[in-house]
Order: sequence, then C-alpha cells, then structure tokens
Amino acid sequence: MRSILLIEPDVDLLGTLASRLRSRGLSVVIADSVGSAVERASASDLLAVLVSSTLLSDAEGFERLK
Repeated sequence: MRSILLIEPDVDLLGTLASRLRSRGLSVVIADSVGSAVERASASDLLAVLVSSTLLSDAEGFERLK
C-alpha cells in the first residue's frame, strides 16, 4: 500500500495528524525533521508528502525534500 509521508517538527501535532489520517484508512509514515523525512522517503512507496509550513521557510531543507 502506498503511504503518505507526514513531516511535522511538533511531535504532539505529528501524532494527532497521523492518528486522524490513519483513522480514515490511510497508511502514514511520520517524520519530525527533514533528515528523517529523506530517510523514510527513500524506504517507502509514497503517494503524497505533507510538509509543515514551519519547514518551508528553511530553503536548504526544502531543497533536500525535492
């Protein structure tokens, strides 16, 4: 099953969002940093990536996610 990669540095919010997506039958892979997101993305079959707006202000991190 293809997964959604959810990237959010606030681990409480990350858990809440992941739980809500899973309750709707979605497969979710979580990451709390760009580094862990890159690692998880390379090991997963992803359908979509949802990125926290707080990470988008980091140009270097955003480039690594591409």
